[in-house]
Amino acid sequence: MCTHVTKNYSLQEMLSASFGFSQSQASKWKKVLCLLLFNTLDSLKMLPLRDAHRVAQALENLGQTKCFQDANERLIDRPQGQDTQQEFFSGKNDPIKNNLITTQCQYVVYLSPTHQGTMHDKAIADQDQIVFPDSIHLFQDRGYQGFQPDNTFIVQPFKKPRNGQLTEIQKWFNQYVYKIRICVEQWAIN
Repeated sequence: MCTHVTKNYSLQEMLSASFGFSQSQASKWKKVLCLLLFNTLDSLKMLPLRDAHRVAQALENLGQTKCFQDANERLIDRPQGQDTQQEFFSGKNDPIKNNLITTQCQYVVYLSPTHQGTMHDKAIADQDQIVFPDSIHLFQDRGYQGFQPDNTFIVQPFKKPRNGQLTEIQKWFNQYVYKIRICVEQWAIN
């Protein structure tokens, strides 16, 4: 039940109705439980890194031979001031973005600084200057096309050629990549 409520970004009114208490109590419990979660993750040393230069060491310590890169885009309420609106507006919505490096369905290793507006996934990755361990398999979506860190094996789905078709092997490979990345995609959406 709780996963379903969180996944839909339910309002505090919905949470209070679901669990049978007032909206003010929902707000209070959200603050208390978020702080508890943060402190617990911190004490377990499981908070995501915020320093891109420490990613390689963290992945090596975890014994990972592959990792996943994706961007998390979240909508925000449109700011009221004209200057602030220009800073945040992307042309289609008002997002903020973070770059994520994760292990498969287990651990968020790195969370980039928050970027505003129209910044592309690859541009965020270029700006972050993440250091990866040698010979790691880095699974990405096509938003990172052209991003090639040193000594990594990039695993990325094939793009359908203009006025062409993918071969059966390319289609199979894309399905393989999507099946492996499904957990990471769900994290990035939520």
